[in-house]
Amino acid sequence: MIPEASDRYVEWKSWQPADFGRPSAASCAYFSRLFHRFAAPAGRALAVLEIGFGNGKFLGWCRQQGHAATGIETNAALRARAARAGYECHTALAALAGRRFDLIVLFDVLEHVPEAGLPDFLHELAGHLADGGQIIVRTPNGGSPFGLNHQHGDPTHAAILTHNKFRYLAGEAGLALRYCSGDLYPLFAGSWRRVPARALRVLLRRILEALVRFTLAPQPRGVLSANLLTVLQRARAGQAGEDSLSSRAPPSGPHSATGPG
Repeated sequence: MIPEASDRYVEWKSWQPADFGRPSAASCAYFSRLFHRFAAPAGRALAVLEIGFGNGKFLGWCRQQGHAATGIETNAALRARAARAGYECHTALAALAGRRFDLIVLFDVLEHVPEAGLPDFLHELAGHLADGGQIIVRTPNGGSPFGLNHQHGDPTHAAILTHNKFRYLAGEAGLALRYCSGDLYPLFAGSWRRVPARALRVLLRRILEALVRFTLAPQPRGVLSANLLTVLQRARAGQAGEDSLSSRAPPSGPHSATGPG
């Protein structure tokens, strides 16, 4: 079961009611880059599920783009904000009654789940994916020294996620590991004046990472990134991987379907 986001946690995150569902320019640039990289080929409005939607930035962006977004969140105050803004939201996956989605996203949520419960939780999420659907996960990079602040700066984090762990978890959930590397870093993040500096950072990061990977080989890509971005995909009917999903027994007992974010 994923820990509930307490009211104290919401206050600590500085999530203000007036900001609900209002993504910043930087957030919009990030979400747009994410869809362009992984979801744009669909060329249509997607059925999207966000687990642990927090203060609703991604829900708001989806609405702006015409995607049908549903949210799961354990915190009652955050659910109330979402309901007032006209979003469909629920406390747990059980309320979805087997509905399936083209895309499920978890931004800074999965690290709140105890590691022993991750295989069953991901398998449960996989059961809500449409054929060819994807799960996009962002977590602190437990395999990077630069992920330590993100990982240990939040006392509610219960799991440390790495590239190798996601390879294992993908297999347990019967999903294909489509991508697992450093987080996306759009050059444009709301201000053209900052593009040159951001481009220089990207270049320097790539050079440094290449040096580290060469010196300490073998190392996975994204070894220096503070965050890890992972994309898991459900095979289409008849493709390899479908049998592994259906052959795994469903998890025993109910599972909460959100986290503090």
